[in-house]
Amino acid sequence: MKCVSVWALSLGVFVAVASYCLGYPLMQITVIVIGIIVANIPEGLQPTVTAALTVTAKHMMKRNCVVKNLDAIEALGACTAICSDKTGTLTENKMCVWDVWVWNTLCGVETSLAFDSLKRCGALCSTASVGPEGAIHGDASETAILEFLFHTDDPTARRLAYPNIAEIPFNSVNKYQVSVHLDTKSSSYIVMMKGAPENIISRCSTIAMKNGESNFTDAMKKVAEEATESLANTGERVLAFADLALDTKDFPMGFEFDTEKENFPLSNLRFLGLVGLMDPPRREVRSAIAVVRAAGVRVLMVTGDHPGTARAVARHVGIATTPRARVVTGAELRDMTAGMLEGTLSEYPEIVFARTSPTQKLQIVEACQRLGGIVAVTGDGVNDAPALRRANIGISMGITGSQVSKQTADIILMDDNFATIVVGIEEGRKIYDNLKKSVCYILISNVPEIFPVFLFILCAIPLPLGAMTILCVDLGTDMWPAVALSYEAAESDAMARPPRSAAHLVSGRMLFLAYGLLGLVEVAAGMFAYFVVMAEFGFYPQDLFGMKNHVLNVGLVFELCLAICICYIPGVNTFFNAYPLYFRWWFLSLPFSVFLLAFDELRKYCIRNNKLGGICNETTYY
Repeated sequence: MKCVSVWALSLGVFVAVASYCLGYPLMQITVIVIGIIVANIPEGLQPTVTAALTVTAKHMMKRNCVVKNLDAIEALGACTAICSDKTGTLTENKMCVWDVWVWNTLCGVETSLAFDSLKRCGALCSTASVGPEGAIHGDASETAILEFLFHTDDPTARRLAYPNIAEIPFNSVNKYQVSVHLDTKSSSYIVMMKGAPENIISRCSTIAMKNGESNFTDAMKKVAEEATESLANTGERVLAFADLALDTKDFPMGFEFDTEKENFPLSNLRFLGLVGLMDPPRREVRSAIAVVRAAGVRVLMVTGDHPGTARAVARHVGIATTPRARVVTGAELRDMTAGMLEGTLSEYPEIVFARTSPTQKLQIVEACQRLGGIVAVTGDGVNDAPALRRANIGISMGITGSQVSKQTADIILMDDNFATIVVGIEEGRKIYDNLKKSVCYILISNVPEIFPVFLFILCAIPLPLGAMTILCVDLGTDMWPAVALSYEAAESDAMARPPRSAAHLVSGRMLFLAYGLLGLVEVAAGMFAYFVVMAEFGFYPQDLFGMKNHVLNVGLVFELCLAICICYIPGVNTFFNAYPLYFRWWFLSLPFSVFLLAFDELRKYCIRNNKLGGICNETTYY
């Protein structure tokens, strides 16, 4: 709109100066200039774009995609990469315990010491709560663990026997959760820990066995790590559990536990076992990702889960489909420079980021943008807010998303489903195509409004269109068809084309089509009707033009046509040793022509009004 406004105002100034030099009265000049400016500025463009985006947003809302920022619709159509969460977006977010591993045994015997301690840790080291009617409220993983324990144990009784004294919530840096409980039977304290297996295993020095406990040797740790990999490679999310009974001498009753300074041990723990949780991938996600990839949009998984789990899910949903698919862990990402990360993104078309933190998610988004990508990011947590804000399109989850993520995002998925993003991309591409149709329609209609004003100035014919008539046409008759074009169905190849470049809505080719081709056809139609109607009232074309020296007019046209023939017709230009001119070269002498016209009109004005005395007399040639 800025370029259009500058063009309209500049043209208005030029016309005003030219009209003044030609001797038109001030009131008539004012009418002419208003007509030129009104004809050049597409007044209906802004309301047309807003109305079209609003209509699309309303349509998307019916398909569980709430748009907060209208600009995000058009941006989503140009999206080149999606950084997607795993849990809840690609999966159903319905965790259930799939496997339990205690020392070297899958699905351990319930009567074993290891399994009993594991159940106790699972019931106590948890922020999930149990309602009066037995309903469990909390994180999906903790809810799944409690639901599993209710089948074999009584977590509520466990919590009454071991009241919570202090706790360290889970965070994405340490990747563990700690709670301290009082054993009411022995009047001692117990530390419970659960989290990422690689972080828990390294903190353990003993392991719970079937009939007691034993030293946790390096060989045994390797077995536990292999079990973790085996479970993760099937797509399970693996959590490790550990505990530590505190000595009553060092931690007597009434000891003040400080979770900030951590004045209690978090190492030399007893390893209890592993729990594998499965969050099944959504059925519709695989086909949705196939559609997105066919549209040239890259899908990256960014998750905090184990690399094996992330790879298995990515393979199942169609993100990692080739042996070259790369899994980058958070630890590897910390050692990468910005250039190395960009190189990795460029080298590997399929990448899964595992064990990543929210800060690293932001780094991934920024790296994709530095490579020229239009990035959409999904997130549901408070820590995802920076990445959602930095992304070109921030997408929050409507069900599991936090209030902070919803407020930061541009789009909210009310069903937390990745497949809904496909709806947004398709609608974004459709509205961009339709907006180009609307804008082209509006620009084409500007040409037959501008041309009569030029004929009025240059040829002195009666003004066919006044300023109010032009304004009435733009806002009265053009608005409805322009907005109606936004209801057009998507093009058949909308999701088969690669993402468009971040070019302006109005391109050079559109301007050529509007002003150089279709606009001229409308000019011909309008002027033909004008001359026919005037002729019916007795005003024939030869009587309308004020430039009566037809021989001069023909001469001007002839010399222009001759110059074009000499420059552009093959053979002729060779004979005259000429060659075609670049289009921009035609405008090199334009400023001097304008200056010459203005100067000569000013000179004649001074002579007619006896201004400047003798100087004017010296410039006359008769």
